[in-house]
Amino acid sequence: ELLRGRDGRDGKDGRDGMPGRDGERGPPGPSSVGPTGPAGPPGPTGARLPGEMYWASAVDNFSSEYSASRWSAEQTVGPPNVYPEYGDHENSWAPLTKNSHDWIELNYTERIYIQSIYIYETWGGGGVIKVEAFNCLRNTYHSVYEAEPTLITQSRILKVELERPLSFPCSRLRIEIDDTVYDPIWIELDAVGIIGTSYPVV
Repeated sequence: ELLRGRDGRDGKDGRDGMPGRDGERGPPGPSSVGPTGPAGPPGPTGARLPGEMYWASAVDNFSSEYSASRWSAEQTVGPPNVYPEYGDHENSWAPLTKNSHDWIELNYTERIYIQSIYIYETWGGGGVIKVEAFNCLRNTYHSVYEAEPTLITQSRILKVELERPLSFPCSRLRIEIDDTVYDPIWIELDAVGIIGTSYPVV
């Protein structure tokens, strides 16, 4: 069962002695169109083609968030606005407590046959342990990535590259993090982008 609750976290002006931030924004992240991939076969008229990045449009659900504004789950919506900065930043999502397992479910406006997933980790990198894609045809989750937590002390983009595009359309991702090995810091995520097409790739 996923852990929730308060752990006496320091009022967030400074986490356990870490200096807080005053809401400054890092360098602008990528635009709404991400890195261009292989051209691939032409798709149906008006269809999204390979190489275009889609950003989360809403948060469907989550296990916890530090607050409803700063460090909230909603901070993961849209393109990154903290990366490539590394550190404790209120414009990233942070769970309520340290030393816990947490998760977040992100929604995308279109159903996409996903080829790649880009997760922007801006503090406590390496804490993502599982990524699941929602099968819109069967209303079930399908695991596309699993790993053991490893502490990375710099910002990074976790790139989940699938061997083949998903065989089903997906409009939701579920991301699980493990913060039990990161004391005294939190895991923080800035944004999650996906690349794929709006039509199946044979």
